[in-house]
Amino acid sequence: MVKVLSFTDNKHVKAQVIGDVLPSAITNGTVYWELGLLHKGANFPKSGAFYRNRFCFLVNTKEGPKVCLSKVGDYNNFSDREYGETTAESAITVPVLSTEFNEGKWLFAGDVLFVGTGSAEFYIDVLSSSSALSNDNVKILQISHVGSKAIMPVAIGAHVFFADKYGLSLRDLAYNYYNDGYDQTDISLLGKHLFAARIVTMCYQEVPNKILWCLTGDGHLAALTFSYEQEVAALSRHDFDGEVESLTVVANFESCCDEVWMTVKRMLDGKLVRTVEYMENGMPLALPSELSYTDKMMQYATLEEEYVRRQAMYLDGAVLFVRGAEDDTTVVSGLAHLEGKSVSVFADGAVLDPQLVVDGKIKINATDTRVLIGRAITSRYIPQPFYLNTEEGSGIGEKQRIDHVLLMLYLSGGGQIGEDEQKLSDIYYRKTDAEMNKPQALFSGNKEVLFNGSTDANSEPAEVIIQNKSPLPMNILAIIPYIG
Repeated sequence: MVKVLSFTDNKHVKAQVIGDVLPSAITNGTVYWELGLLHKGANFPKSGAFYRNRFCFLVNTKEGPKVCLSKVGDYNNFSDREYGETTAESAITVPVLSTEFNEGKWLFAGDVLFVGTGSAEFYIDVLSSSSALSNDNVKILQISHVGSKAIMPVAIGAHVFFADKYGLSLRDLAYNYYNDGYDQTDISLLGKHLFAARIVTMCYQEVPNKILWCLTGDGHLAALTFSYEQEVAALSRHDFDGEVESLTVVANFESCCDEVWMTVKRMLDGKLVRTVEYMENGMPLALPSELSYTDKMMQYATLEEEYVRRQAMYLDGAVLFVRGAEDDTTVVSGLAHLEGKSVSVFADGAVLDPQLVVDGKIKINATDTRVLIGRAITSRYIPQPFYLNTEEGSGIGEKQRIDHVLLMLYLSGGGQIGEDEQKLSDIYYRKTDAEMNKPQALFSGNKEVLFNGSTDANSEPAEVIIQNKSPLPMNILAIIPYIG
């Protein structure tokens, strides 16, 4: 092995010997030579992974993509021979061949080594499970003809998600027991509109809700909540008062959850402002010890509700002020990123009147001990249009009238409901004999709300819109419509 130092012509170079070379080649030269796979005149590796105690990289060559697997346990050694012989531990090179133009995009190590290219997806595995992975016991099989974008896939359990070559859909790679191989499924089939701006990058949040976050080209986030064991695969869109430029997930051991961190770009007073922000879970997951050691269940439920209400965080670009002992502050600063904006104020579990941020400040009461300030978030849920079964059949095409809806709620304090966005009615939780100007307890249970909606044989079916702009949470467990 030699390192080329200078080039003279097509037949002569000067080189430094750095490995085993025959003495005759040093003195007389040799015509038996080849360039290494990686050098200044070639492409850099596209992606890397560790698989079966080997370091693997994907590189695009003139002959097409190749996957190179190092010697077992020796991650810098890619020699396919040891003293002239090939062993089970020697390095392996696997060409990725296709009938279409192919360019390697990513490697991902799972129970097999997945390979994504611009025209297809493959996996590398052993030919026979009774022997170790080696040059004479390796196979590469094609999974699909979808084609991948150069975005690192994300694994959720035994499922591997990747973006298609256009960035317009999410695909799920999963093992199929019937054909003893891997299949790909378009998991975003019912939410194509969420990825119209194309996927830019992805990251996965395991705790608390198993969410795959996708940043799209317009600066918004599309989220896939996925739980195979619960048969949940739900897509949602998340808009911000600004454009998200990058994101990642960071573990927070104090809050006992994974936090989504992002950089956000905004225009404020004609100036471009970038901030680093993170997404709170909204409701606390870890409860203080005084709740954990409560003996009476009813007392525990009351303490939990009060704690969740006070700790709720459902505002965008929010700043939290916590009053210390002997602190008589009545002005909160540090709101320059919300300059000129109308912000919601959530103090000690109560929703106060909105205020306008001036010079990066707002006013608060001297008695407020915990104040959350930020832009209101509009959370909107529109379920599939309702058709109610009748004695004659499914109800599709028949005229029906829905006069009320039963909502099964958990620790909720805000929300509106209606047939369209212009006709939304508030959902009321405060009892008629409750004291005013005091925080209202969060509601858990079944709540009936009036709803004036109907289906028609010649028009669109009844549609229900539920949204929440309040700093208080709204957790919907079930929606049951009733015919009037």
